[in-house]
Parts: sequence; structure tokens; C-alpha cells
Amino acid sequence: MIEESIKSIKADLYDRVSSPLMFGFCVAWCVWNYKFLLVLLSDEKVLEKVRIIDEILYKTDYQVLFYGIFYPLCSTLIYIFIYPYPAKIIFSFYKRRQSEIASVKKKIEDYELLSKEESFKIKNKIYELEHEYEKREKIKDDEIKLLNDYIKSRLKISLEDYKKRYLGVVITNDQLDVLKEAKTKARKNIDELFKDNVDKKDKDLIQSDIDFLEISDLIKVNVASGSHKKSIEITPKGRQTILNYTT
Repeated sequence: MIEESIKSIKADLYDRVSSPLMFGFCVAWCVWNYKFLLVLLSDEKVLEKVRIIDEILYKTDYQVLFYGIFYPLCSTLIYIFIYPYPAKIIFSFYKRRQSEIASVKKKIEDYELLSKEESFKIKNKIYELEHEYEKREKIKDDEIKLLNDYIKSRLKISLEDYKKRYLGVVITNDQLDVLKEAKTKARKNIDELFKDNVDKKDKDLIQSDIDFLEISDLIKVNVASGSHKKSIEITPKGRQTILNYTT
């Protein structure tokens, strides 16, 4: 109970002291009545203090009223309501001047020339950075070269192995020509094919290429009903093979 009362009193006193009106009034009262405080704190006897206060400081009731309440209250109101306006103007002016001074100072510092010693240190630092960069680049290039050599040594395969591994069916250039002939026409007549290539190779070799392509499912041999004429037609696998060999 007592602790709560003490806390309540402290809170009330804090509110009063933190109030600008109360704080301003107390300060103003002390300023207007500083003589009273000096007499009160002097070494004079109590009766002498009372006499000085009554006969010298506050001779009339008006002096007590004015010095005790009116003057301090007016000063407090002036401090609260009027003082902030000129203070704001002065503070704003002061801050602008401070900002201008800082700006001028920064410009001067930016344009200030480096000394020889500072310039030498900066050049040395740049040289060290460039040297370090070149060193790292050389190490990086050497590592890339070693990796490339290693990859080439591990993946060194013949052209035929490459075709078998990545292109599927391995065909000759002549067989590739037959595939291209089949591609140019929906159904290429075999007799026409023999006639077109009579100067290049004989009929047996062409027929051998056709048989191989048919077995490899690269072309399809069709026989016309009634005439027994044969024609070749390229398959999707054959088209893909042409792409593999021409790209």
C-alpha cells in the first residue's frame, strides 16, 4: 500500500515537472524572485530575513502579486507560445548555414590535390592489383588448357565410332545419295534411279545400297500392282539420318 502511494506520488511529481507550463513557471519565478532566494539562503537570522522581505523586497501586496504570480506567468506564456517562432527561424537559419559550410568543405576536400606520397601509394596499389589479376588469369588459363587436354585424351574416338555412337546407322556417301534421291520425290522409281546414276556405278552396287537401306529401315521399297515396278520411299528414320549426316 505504501509502495503504491509512493509510486503514485512520484508519477504525479514527474508529470508536473515534465509539464512545460509548470517547468517554465518555476524557472521564471526563480528568475523574477532571485533576491528572495538570496535572502532566504543567506546567513541572516530569521527575523532579519523576514524584515528584509517585508520591508525591502515586497513592500506592497501588489509587488507580491506581480512578482509572485503575474510576471512569472507572463514569462512562461511568452516562452511557450511566442519563443518557438523566433527560435524556429534562428534554428532553421543556423542549420542552413551549417549545411552550406559542410557543402563548401566537401567541395574543397574533393578538389584537394594528392600529395606525392599519397599518389605513389595509390599507383603501387594499382600495380599490385594488376599484377595479381594477371597472375590469376594465367593460372586460370593453364587450368583450362589442362582440362581441355584431359578431355581430348579421354574422348578421342574415331569418326566411325562417333557415327555408330551418336548417329545410329553408319552409311556410305553413295548410300546417303540414294537417301537424298528418295527424299526429293515421294516415291522414287528404282529404274529412274538406275538411269540417273548409270555413269557413276553399276546396277548391282545401287541395288546393294538399296537393300542395305531397306534392311536398316531407312527406306521402304514399294511394288506397284500389275506393273511390278519398284519404287523407294524414305522413312522418318531415313530423314533423321540425312539430318545427322548433313548438320
